[in-house]
Amino acid sequence: MAIEVLCAMYGVKEGGNDVTGRCKELLEHGNDDLIVNSEVLGVQPGNISERRFSILYKLNGTAHVRFADEGDQLDLA
Repeated sequence: MAIEVLCAMYGVKEGGNDVTGRCKELLEHGNDDLIVNSEVLGVQPGNISERRFSILYKLNGTAHVRFADEGDQLDLA
């Protein structure tokens, strides 16, 4: 199982933070789970209740898009 992160964003509707690099770090070595919060993703805390996460990735060559709210845990496999 190989996960290739293409793009990941975290923030509010009006803007967001590119967390692609951080997600790549978190998912290397075979991990396929992500916890969505500012501490894990390395983003300054703000209005946490409005934050959303999106990730575009490939799993075994097939593209996937997932969305999550603050505090969610995603299993990408």
